[in-house]
Amino acid sequence: MFYYIIILLNSFPKSDYLGLSALNDYNYPTLVDMNGFNDSSDTMVEELLRIVFFGKLPEEEKLMHAVKLYRLSLLFHKL
Repeated sequence: MFYYIIILLNSFPKSDYLGLSALNDYNYPTLVDMNGFNDSSDTMVEELLRIVFFGKLPEEEKLMHAVKLYRLSLLFHKL
């Protein structure tokens, strides 16, 4: 099943939201704002979330490239 997903992904490292440079020595999370995922929990959405949350998506990379790779991998598994 193929459908369109509009995904807007913004990440905010601690250097963007911390006001005091003295706090940079402490561990703070990178905040992630993601729009466009559907409400269903299918395998593609789960895999895309894994890619984002485990830090596998390089900086400035578009998540749609990961969607295309996922879809290609499904085609090769069917062969």
